[in-house]
Amino acid sequence: MSSEMALSQIHKSRSQSVGRGQTEPLAALVAVSLFCLAVSVYATVVMGVVPELHSDRELAEVTGERIWEAISEDGIYPADANLSTAIGPTDLPQGQHVTVNITFLGPQGYLVERGRAGFDDHGAVQSTMSLPDGETFSRPIPIQYQTGDIRPGTLTVVVSDEA
Repeated sequence: MSSEMALSQIHKSRSQSVGRGQTEPLAALVAVSLFCLAVSVYATVVMGVVPELHSDRELAEVTGERIWEAISEDGIYPADANLSTAIGPTDLPQGQHVTVNITFLGPQGYLVERGRAGFDDHGAVQSTMSLPDGETFSRPIPIQYQTGDIRPGTLTVVVSDEA
């Protein structure tokens, strides 16, 4: 008889626990629907703000990578290279002004500019005194300072609508 009592208590406890920890299907559907709505509203707001910034950054990044491919030799920038002749119109975006600057840490620990070149919206070389305002892309590059002496440097590319 004790085993029958134990079985009936187990059955009672199971039937009492069936209602615990469960949610009504309608409430669960409403909660999931509200969550999906909130995520879609957030994505709509973010996509309304980000595309303007994203497209300019992409242009500067792609231009910087194209320029790096044009000026590097085996992944190293030769310090005696001429930026104006190494970069061609096919490496530059049409209708945009581009300024390229290369700097590195010199022997005395000062920042040294190794090269600067400016290009107009048709890809022709133009003089440039400073880096203009515009979308900027920078990346670290190795620079061959002298034979056997490779130093860390920075390639900076500025893409802008105006000179």
